[in-house]
Amino acid sequence: MPEPVRVPLPAGAPRLAVLGTAYALSTRAHALVRTQNGAPLIELWPRAGRDAKGLIEEALRVFANQCLRGAVAERGAAVRAELTRRMVELARRAGRPAEAALSPEAAARLAAVLAEKGTAEKDPLGIKTPWSQLRRPK
Repeated sequence: MPEPVRVPLPAGAPRLAVLGTAYALSTRAHALVRTQNGAPLIELWPRAGRDAKGLIEEALRVFANQCLRGAVAERGAAVRAELTRRMVELARRAGRPAEAALSPEAAARLAAVLAEKGTAEKDPLGIKTPWSQLRRPK
């Protein structure tokens, strides 16, 4: 078996970035992730027909990208938490009548739309007709 290409990564590297790097390279090489002296190490065996040349540089580029993705996700956590808080607050308010949260103009538009509800054709596109009935010869 040929010697693997070893890609040492800095100690304390984010675990998801290390694993994401190994996964991203899985189309070019078989990967083994382990630690050496407390620092992550990715060992890569190029797949058949693939060249080992440039594998270390590519792994380091992918690792930098994975670290950046993790940092962006971390920074977005506060935004996701705020959106979740707002959704929970809206869900709590759901017990009130819908008109209470609408402006008078919006309430009037809603009433007009609801009044038109019964005037439309029941199934103009035949969506409720089963497919088997549509395919029957006449």
